[in-house]
Formats: sequence, C-alpha cells, structure tokens
Amino acid sequence: DFKNINDTLGHYYGDKVLKYVSRLVSSITFFEEYTPYRIGGDEFVLHIPGAFSESQMKTFIAYLFETFGKTHYIDNIKNTITASLGVVRYPEDANSVDEIIMKADLAMYNAKKQGKNRYCYFEQSMIESFDWKISIEKELREAVENNLFYLMYQPIVDAMTGRFKYFEALIRIKDSNIPPNIFIPVAEETGLILKIGRWVIEEAMAQIKVWENMGLENRKISVNVSPMQVQEYELINFLRNELIINNIDPADFEIEITESVLLENREHNIKVLENIKELGIKIALDDFGTGYSSLSYLTYIPVDKIKLDKSLKDRFLSLDNSQVIKGLISLCHGLDLKVVVEGVETLDESENLKIQNVDYLQGYYFSKPMKKEDATLYIENDIKKD
Repeated sequence: DFKNINDTLGHYYGDKVLKYVSRLVSSITFFEEYTPYRIGGDEFVLHIPGAFSESQMKTFIAYLFETFGKTHYIDNIKNTITASLGVVRYPEDANSVDEIIMKADLAMYNAKKQGKNRYCYFEQSMIESFDWKISIEKELREAVENNLFYLMYQPIVDAMTGRFKYFEALIRIKDSNIPPNIFIPVAEETGLILKIGRWVIEEAMAQIKVWENMGLENRKISVNVSPMQVQEYELINFLRNELIINNIDPADFEIEITESVLLENREHNIKVLENIKELGIKIALDDFGTGYSSLSYLTYIPVDKIKLDKSLKDRFLSLDNSQVIKGLISLCHGLDLKVVVEGVETLDESENLKIQNVDYLQGYYFSKPMKKEDATLYIENDIKKD
C-alpha cells in the first residue's frame, strides 16, 4: 500500500520510505552472494546466484518477512511495511533476465491477489492465466473504442404486490460470450472501468429520458458503480452534468455499490457517497452477505437500500433459518433502509420473503435481464394491469 503513504504523507516522505527499504534489503547477509536492485516505483529485485536448497530459500523468505514485520520508525513516524514476493528459479523456470523478471512479476502479482504480505513461487498456470487476462483486456479495449457495449435491464418488483418498480441495468458486450463477472474485474485491474462506468451512466440516464418522453412513470434505473469510480476525482461533477444534460429527476436514478468501497480510502469514499446523495441520487449497497459484510457499517455508510445477495437467501430462507433473514430485514428497517433480495427463482421463495416483510424482489422468477425494447414493453404491460 505504498500509494497510501504518498497520498497521506506526501511524495517527499514516500522517497524516505523507499530509501529506508533500500537500506533494509541491502543489509541482509543471509546469502554470501546476494544483490538487491530497485527496478522502479516500490518494486525491488533480489538476485541470489549459486546453488541452494528449497529449505534454504524458505528460511530466507521467512527471515525477509520477519525483517519487514519489525516496527519501523522513519522521521519518528511509525510505519507498517509489508511486502508481496514472487520467486523464480533459474534455469527451472526461465532462461533469460527478461523472462526471469517477467515471471517473478507474475508470481508477485499472484501473491498480491491472494491478500498481500505473502510469497508465491512461479507456476506455468500463471502464464496461462495472464494470457487469458490479456485476451479479455484486448476485447475490452476494442469494445471501448468501437462502442460495442449495450445494457440489459432486469426488473425489481414490489414484494407485496409483485408489481414492477424499477430496473437494474446490466452491461454486456455485443457478440461476446464473456460474462460481466469475468470482464468487470479485468476492467477494474486495467483502469478501463472508468470509461466503461461513465458509458453505463450516460446510457442509463439517456434511457430514463426516453421513457419519460414516452410518458412512462416507472422509469427508474439502478446502475453498478465500481470502487474505482467512487475514487475518481470528477465523479460528482460528471453525475451532476449528466443529470442536467438529460434533464431528468435525480430520484429516477440510483447507483449500486459494494462493500469493497470501504476497504480503501474509507473516509474519502464515504464523503463522495454523501455528495452523491446531496445530488438527489439514491444509493444501494449491493451483494450484502458476501465478502466482508458487517452489520456495523450499516450505521454509518450513507445508503438508502440494502440488496441481500442470493447466497444469503439460499443459506437462510429455509423454514429452519428464516428468522435470520427476518431479523436482518427488521434491523435494516430499523435503520430506515429498504431491502431487496436478489436471485429469487421460485414462487415459494417469493411468498416466503413476502412473509419476512422484505420490500423488493429481483430474480429469474420475475424476469431475466432484457433488452431495452423488451424493457419498454414490460413497463407498458405493467401499466395495463391498472
């Protein structure tokens, strides 16, 4: 998390930390022949020539992490310094310097992906995974450049009446079999999510205006917003401008965030969410029940609605466990939060959740995601029920 040091204490202090770490890795005398290099940013290469056993390497790595794990004071400021480490062996894994460093980088990336402050040996499967990720990134860039995205709309209904209330917009790539749960993480890793996220907001707001011009009342759309978008400097101005350009009521637009928005830059992100609410836009906390879900942050994160994940519904909706869902819904209502349950697939689930006093339901039992033309018909058919 070196970026956080630069952001909070400044680049001048960040340089001091880098010099400190340089001295730290240079002072290691575990191997007789050993040379550390700084190859850029906060990345270092530790070169250990000669033959040594697997157990020696593991002992060295343990020593390295122990060295980093000690308390470090720089300019009288206490620092917690951790490292992610990728290990590559010559000639077993690679035969050239470039290949060695590239594979060490892949192994280090894998260590970061597993939670940081750990090490990974290079494995061939990492190359295959990397090639697969590159192919997805290439397809994403082509989609961004050639406007190959489109939105599908899944209805969310009133739990008590079964009547349509609003849509969740879900992004797809034209003529592609890659699902969003695969390409969205790659978009976030590459930073493409910022352009893609803006396109989604533009498209959804424009569609709200189309339905407004048609005289359709239930035209509200909810879109998913990445934590990276929340951290984007111009997000508030962008949302404000799009509302003005499309001349729509902010109450017709909602964003969905996940709890990962609280994992980094929490105070900043909460302030951004508060500013979004000041625009009149509603906020829903999506996928509750997965990852790091905590009831405590429901008391301070500025959201209007909680979306209970399908996995939570599957686990606790049985007759033996339904009190868990009921208690959670009651708690959310006590905090003045509306509750949506995702992944509703049967009439029995729908009826059971209605008994639990949930507000909204979403899932294949009501409808799969549909194209905008079918979504228009869906709204019109719901109106005819009046």
